[in-house]
Amino acid sequence: MKKHLLFALATIVFAGCSTNATQDLAPDAPTTPDELYVSFDEEDTRIQLGEDGRPVWTEGDLVSVFYRSNANDKYQFTGKTGDTEGSIELVEEGIATQETTKIIAIYPYNKDYGFDCKTYDIKAFLPAEQMYCKNSYGVGSSIMIAQSDYKQLSFKNVCGWLKLQFTGKGYVSKIALKGNNGEQVAGRIYIHTQDATDSFAATCEDLYRVEGEWDDDENIGAPIAENPIITEVVLNCGGNIALNSETPTSFYIALPPQCFEQGITVTMYDENGFAKRVSTKNTITIKRNHITPMASLDIEMPMVNNQMDYADGGTMW
Repeated sequence: MKKHLLFALATIVFAGCSTNATQDLAPDAPTTPDELYVSFDEEDTRIQLGEDGRPVWTEGDLVSVFYRSNANDKYQFTGKTGDTEGSIELVEEGIATQETTKIIAIYPYNKDYGFDCKTYDIKAFLPAEQMYCKNSYGVGSSIMIAQSDYKQLSFKNVCGWLKLQFTGKGYVSKIALKGNNGEQVAGRIYIHTQDATDSFAATCEDLYRVEGEWDDDENIGAPIAENPIITEVVLNCGGNIALNSETPTSFYIALPPQCFEQGITVTMYDENGFAKRVSTKNTITIKRNHITPMASLDIEMPMVNNQMDYADGGTMW
């Protein structure tokens, strides 16, 4: 059996929404509203980090909404970048085959989310590539969820973040991160939308983990990914980010909550493909809705060799 590390907020197995659409969908199915209202859970951090550290939205953000059914409706944020609350408007309706009693919303929008009508669990996919954003994490790189009985949706973060900090010389065009024990850092995950804060513990010993096997899940509507378990994630800087010899430059990477019990390895690249690798064997814990900062390192990007490692194997933290 092929084992995979799954991050879950529930121990139950996904059940199908329906195999008989005409029987399950009542003639008076709830009408999808044109507008819903969104905010952030008070204990959560952000979609994009504002100047004062408060949660903010980005203009044009797209959200998946399952409004009292298994239809994946596309909504768009109507406010401006920097708003902490506002409204989302319906731009495209999904197809419903079964009614539910609650409203579930997931950021960012994805037409391929798997939705369980009985448990309200979501099968989602963390991208293997994230985009750099100055003093924040990239737009769309972190999943947020909300569950509600009404039209007011309060979003919670699903991921945690690793904050890398570097001083030095040269430029960084991308950063690759992987766990030293082959841990999952992207790919398919399960999310329990009711209590996203409850199942991820503060210590490695209590961190909730589930081992299992992926299947086709055709009755949920989510296609099998070519690589459902991804062990390396890349932060694309969208060009060259200059390092400063005195002031640390921060890079945020969103990760599923877990413990890297044998540490992590980070490889920085410039636009010419030159690389500098640093690592640690210390345990790194990523908690939901928390930023884990790494100590600042002084880095000089290599200028001659295609790969330059530190003599001690790259262990710097």
